[in-house]
Amino acid sequence: MSEHRRVARHPPGFPRFRHGLTLQNRPRAKVALGYTAAIGEAMRAISRRPVIDETHYQPSLTAKAFTGYVRIRVEKKGVAALNLYCRLKGEIEWRLVVSNRSKFPFDDRTPLAQPDVPELRQYTALGTLADTPIGQRSDIAEVVYAG
Repeated sequence: MSEHRRVARHPPGFPRFRHGLTLQNRPRAKVALGYTAAIGEAMRAISRRPVIDETHYQPSLTAKAFTGYVRIRVEKKGVAALNLYCRLKGEIEWRLVVSNRSKFPFDDRTPLAQPDVPELRQYTALGTLADTPIGQRSDIAEVVYAG
């Protein structure tokens, strides 16, 4: 059996490559005269990852209490990692729970401030790119945690 290569069609006015447009010569094709974004998409050389607006980016999260921990689920919306913050209702300052977390859900096992006294916790998240916080904090997710 002969080995078959996946070869893209040759666009008009675009340089020809000896063995067609293959994975091996895509980088050369991207700098060739006549290259366009449409050709790049046809070659699958252009990433389809969403472009992140660093000013207006805002993740979303939910929090649910279980015995011994609070489970935080986050929709990252394109960023690789997030910082997660927590505070008790009525407090002003946010406490960093975890930094640059990329895998979710996350289980917050922080003990109660006062043993056997349920507390209303608030959680928020902030996206990060290259260890730098970006965008807006997520909406606040509230949960009653009894330990």
